[in-house]
Amino acid sequence: MAYRAGKFARRNRAGVAATLVTTAALVGATVFSASQASEAQRQRDAALQEVQRQRAMVEMQTVLAGDSRDGEGRQLSPAQRIELAGQVLSLQFAGQPWLIAEGLAELSSKLYELGHREAERAMLSRAGAIAHSAGLPMQLA
Repeated sequence: MAYRAGKFARRNRAGVAATLVTTAALVGATVFSASQASEAQRQRDAALQEVQRQRAMVEMQTVLAGDSRDGEGRQLSPAQRIELAGQVLSLQFAGQPWLIAEGLAELSSKLYELGHREAERAMLSRAGAIAHSAGLPMQLA
């Protein structure tokens, strides 16, 4: 079998060479296409995450900028609005813990700016607990 294959290759060098080059090109194109498909999938996932992140930010900004009132009709303080925004975020995006953790971390920086250090640490702790329980090292950091 090896003798006959070698004999065939010697007699048909051009055809065998063309077949090998074509096969190598097809294999290379397949590998390249697979890597491009993987990259396109990664970019699509990143774009979808960014859209979800923007939706969450809009929801938080809506609560923060709104005219929220407590049960007695009094306007909420900025710290109370921030806490309300965290609750809205937790309810609306309950299936996406990475988004909740990032949103709570963002809201905690607002509490820091207001000077509410205890509330800021509590919210950061809540965000950390969510990230830890969901196994999200990027949000935990």
